[in-house]
Amino acid sequence: MDLEVKMVFKKKYLNLTVVVLLLLGVAFLAISQVFDVNFIETNIDEDNNINSQSILRVEIFQKQTLGIGVFLIVVSVLLLFFRRNVLRKKETLKGILLFIVMILILFIIGEVVLRLFFAGAIYGEYGSGPGWKKMIKDDVEFNSNFFRDVERNLEKDKKRIIVVGDSFTFGSGIKNPEDRFTNILDSKLEDYEVVNFGKPGANTEGELEFLKETGINYDPDLIILAYVLNDAEGLGSRKDFPVTYQHLIIPYELGGFLYQNSFMFYFIESRLFNIIDYFNLRKTFGDYLFYLYDKDSIYWENQERQFKELGDIGTPVLLVLFPMSINFEDYPFLGIHEQITNLAKENDIEVLDLYNVYKNHNERDLIVSSFDSHPNEFAHRLAAEAIYEELKLN
Repeated sequence: MDLEVKMVFKKKYLNLTVVVLLLLGVAFLAISQVFDVNFIETNIDEDNNINSQSILRVEIFQKQTLGIGVFLIVVSVLLLFFRRNVLRKKETLKGILLFIVMILILFIIGEVVLRLFFAGAIYGEYGSGPGWKKMIKDDVEFNSNFFRDVERNLEKDKKRIIVVGDSFTFGSGIKNPEDRFTNILDSKLEDYEVVNFGKPGANTEGELEFLKETGINYDPDLIILAYVLNDAEGLGSRKDFPVTYQHLIIPYELGGFLYQNSFMFYFIESRLFNIIDYFNLRKTFGDYLFYLYDKDSIYWENQERQFKELGDIGTPVLLVLFPMSINFEDYPFLGIHEQITNLAKENDIEVLDLYNVYKNHNERDLIVSSFDSHPNEFAHRLAAEAIYEELKLN
């Protein structure tokens, strides 16, 4: 009788598991169909206008939730059809559950050890993991316009330089904003104030839009465009090159949350992706850049249009070109640098290529950490000195 009761209980438990998996699968499918760009614009974004990178993240989220939904439904159907075999495989199920529990215990132990004994090292790696979150929380102060700068008035007391750029300009990995190239330049130029409009994730399209709508209202005497090679990207450019918008096999948003909040998840994933990249097991960041700057790509066509608009903006523009910190002895992107320089000069935009400054140094001495290739304090100082000398010559 006891065996029969146990069997009935197991059947009910298995049936309940099938139902739960099926309902979860249907829920994920529903979310993937409902939570689209139109839904965000209508129900979340007040201006009904979200940027291209947010659109891309929504599309990736949709694909991943769709995949998880299909996976859960398939598993529930398989359990339903093979439930007799599953019920007989008692020891196998126990082994699987024991293995899962052991993995979770090891993960928790790893999390505790990393937090207790290696927190300083993890935080020091920055990247987009726990170090980035801690820096934003403890070391970054935003002004009322949500830029990492002091409060600025539209009226100016002396000549003004405004700097637009992405995370390089923002100072990712730089704890003290006074160590950024913009602040160093500001201290060197007595007759000018230098305003930092750096925004992580910005591209040329967004920077140009900002200049036309807001930046020009600050009456700049000079615009510095801090240009990084991936600034040419636009809507859809990362779909075939998931060099940034991916995590281990889970939805992107959850992966991003764990990457910033779990030391163990960050430790495993960052090291794993370094190994994958070392053995060229996925498309590289270099492949992505060559794709962006293909003369026949829509992203290069967009750059040609955007540079023309930038040249016609009515204020002198200096493009400061930051190289990628990759093998300066055999730097693979010199052709792209030349392509950008020629396009800028065709549109009366002056160019300062920092490759000529950085190439005399080991690239490892210029980056925040092995897991964060943003320029460190030394690289920022080199950039500031080079810009200062360029401005003195002109």
